[in-house]
Amino acid sequence: MTEKLAEKVIRLSRELELTQQQISLCRHQYSAPTPATHEKLKPIFRCFEGHGSDPEPVYDYVTEYERGWERSCQTCGYTEYTAKTKPIIKEYVPDFSR
Repeated sequence: MTEKLAEKVIRLSRELELTQQQISLCRHQYSAPTPATHEKLKPIFRCFEGHGSDPEPVYDYVTEYERGWERSCQTCGYTEYTAKTKPIIKEYVPDFSR
């Protein structure tokens, strides 16, 4: 018997929730931070569209690149990224605090 799409969504949602719980219970052992670049979409206002008292803004999106650091858990594979830094005496190191 084939699985219906709604049943598949329920099953995969349960699997995702269980996997997220396993990741949250892991005692992460992170690798050393490595330089990384992430893509970010920056909205640029183009115009207002529509009529009446509440026209909708229309945006174009431009890809920008942000430089930061990544570290991965050697146990479960969870990866963190940050572009923040904090000072340590005379230099800066990656800041993964939330």
